[in-house]
Amino acid sequence: MAEEDRMIKMEVDYTETVAKVIPECESLASANNLNEAIEKLLVLEKQTRAAGDAISSSKVLVCIVSLCYEAKDYALLKEHITTLCKKRGHFKLSVTKMVQRCCEMVPEIQDKEKKLELIEVLRTVTEGEDIRGERTGESYTDPGSDIREGG
Repeated sequence: MAEEDRMIKMEVDYTETVAKVIPECESLASANNLNEAIEKLLVLEKQTRAAGDAISSSKVLVCIVSLCYEAKDYALLKEHITTLCKKRGHFKLSVTKMVQRCCEMVPEIQDKEKKLELIEVLRTVTEGEDIRGERTGESYTDPGSDIREGG
């Protein structure tokens, strides 16, 4: 039985904690304390993942990448995408939601080089994965080539 096919019983519901911590972290990030905000979220991410709370884990992952994007810290964004996708025990739902949010960011990035770097990171972490009902790695080939060709 594949890992994603097995059912995991949620041990603790972190919905209320996530609803409280995410706005706090958004405030920290807007006050130029991005690293502190992300550290708080990473602690919460580990707790939600360990407790089997896929929905709360998804919200935390999306918040982490969103804060990096909003701060225009693309190096940190790429680092967290890669790191979070490699963690053991992540729910496919959580990673899918995070990748989908990152896909929404791509067209919004004006800097061609930064856009290509993000596309490459997304292609790497989704290679062979069925994220949106298709082989996601293939879905990033065309946008990247269009950008490189000046399209």
